[in-house]
Amino acid sequence: MTNAVIAYSNRSCVTGKALYEFMKEGEVFSRLNKVLKTKRIRNTDVLIRWGNSTSDATVNTPAIEINKREAIVNASNKLKMMKILASTEGIQIPMMIIPSLLDSESVKFLLPTISNEDGKFFARNGANGEVRLADEVQHNDSYLTKPIDKDREYRVHVFGDEVIGIYEKIPTEGEICQDSIMKDHNSQFVRCNTDLDLRCNAGAQEMCVKAVKAMGLDFGGVDIIRERDTKEFFLVEVNSSPSLNNLNIKRYVEKFVEFINIQGEV
Repeated sequence: MTNAVIAYSNRSCVTGKALYEFMKEGEVFSRLNKVLKTKRIRNTDVLIRWGNSTSDATVNTPAIEINKREAIVNASNKLKMMKILASTEGIQIPMMIIPSLLDSESVKFLLPTISNEDGKFFARNGANGEVRLADEVQHNDSYLTKPIDKDREYRVHVFGDEVIGIYEKIPTEGEICQDSIMKDHNSQFVRCNTDLDLRCNAGAQEMCVKAVKAMGLDFGGVDIIRERDTKEFFLVEVNSSPSLNNLNIKRYVEKFVEFINIQGEV
């Protein structure tokens, strides 16, 4: 049995708490600790980072670290994440414009479109927030992204080279999701039909695996959307603390144990 630490981002991280409680109840490790931003644990064999990019987590250097800190830092900043994905072969993201790379007149030309929010571009910043005021776009961490008229959205859970779960995001009644790549807060992810090729096909799944690898993560939940007319897939986010349920939480723990056993043999 192995001494392990699970580090999640803060006290309100529901998925981190759920993962810790599930692993603790199942006695997967001989000793299991959870850490937040300020706590540090000694004599640890394994460190699992669940969206935590700030805590050192352990006093010693664990033999096995699942999801490195630097990778989570990059995944936590949407602009850094989009730049990495945009530069990775085989990954398609929505059209993105970085205002700092444009001349001032070009930025001025785009500003009325942004402030009117008429669907032509969304203004975002690296901290994952929407930019509401036109002058905020001139900040270094801002970018513009062209919306996609989507008919499907999926959360694809990836661990290493394997897709371990696919869920479709279904809008609740009355929710407007057309012409948007923003998070639909009232939506829910539901498990896909077994015939995945009809929806999130093999090519889309391969893109998700590439995205997690490109970010330097060992695992992650990838959000991918399908354009209504062309049926092309566009990758919009990689999450280092993906949503959990009774099914995929077991799969994650199984993959943690498998990963640790393989690393221990190397």
